[in-house]
Amino acid sequence: MLAPHTKHVRRAKWLKVIPRSEFDQDLLYPLGAIMTVCRIERNDAEKRIRMMLVGVAPPKPDGAGDDGVELEQTIDIENYAKDEIVKQIAVRFKGHGLA
Repeated sequence: MLAPHTKHVRRAKWLKVIPRSEFDQDLLYPLGAIMTVCRIERNDAEKRIRMMLVGVAPPKPDGAGDDGVELEQTIDIENYAKDEIVKQIAVRFKGHGLA
C-alpha cells in the first residue's frame, strides 16, 4: 500500500503545443482513446506527428477522404462534430485573442 502523499506522476518535456485543429481526423480519434497507455500506429501516425512538430504539414493518409477520415472507418459523430466546430472557430476568429 502506498503512503497517502505518494502520487503517480511522471515528468514530461513538452516539445511543442499543437492545437487540435491542426490534426487530421484520423489522428484525433486514437489520441482521444480512453486507454491511459496505448500505441497509435495507423496511417503512419508517428511520422506525421513528428512532421507537425517541425512545422511541416503531413500528407493525408492513403484511402482517406478530404477530411482525413478513412472511408471505411466508423465515425464517432459527437467527436467529429466537436472537432469540426473547433476548426471553424479557429478559421473564423484567427488572430483574435479568444480564451
